Amino acid sequence: MPTTTNHFDLVALALGYVDKWLAGFAADIAFFDKLSTAFGQNIDLNTAETIREEWHSGTWNRPPIEVVTADDIAGANAAYAAETGTVYISAQFLERAAANATSVGAVLLEEIGHHVDTLLNVTDSIGDEGAIFAELVRAGTLDEQHLQALKAEDDTAIVQIEGDTVQIEMAQS
Repeated sequence: MPTTTNHFDLVALALGYVDKWLAGFAADIAFFDKLSTAFGQNIDLNTAETIREEWHSGTWNRPPIEVVTADDIAGANAAYAAETGTVYISAQFLERAAANATSVGAVLLEEIGHHVDTLLNVTDSIGDEGAIFAELVRAGTLDEQHLQALKAEDDTAIVQIEGDTVQIEMAQS
């Protein structure tokens, strides 16, 4: 079984992929259209431009990432809690994905998408905006049927983390 240090090494390696994907996304000519697809038409465009510049230059401050048990986050691979501004990733998921930093990066990207939503919007976007964002960042496109399915998804749960009750948005298996 990997040690905690290995978990952090794997997360660091995965974040290298995330940073490359976000830098590429920042250079996408359809950047604002894709953000609107993921997060709605009323996003804060000034904040979006600042984030774009930070992704492009590699100076963006990511949300904190904590390794927790899957039970802590309702059995999910990872989750984001707007209340704490933290991405939580399951140690069990990291153990299963130890040989695949790209898949860990994809899961982290989804949760970073939830974080970005909190930066761009006053209220949570409809559906699983993190998954929509991750698909648009990595693949560049999303067919209408898949988009509508993700917009209809409820990826929220109420959990106890470190003794506090928080609502999370999560990436499930």
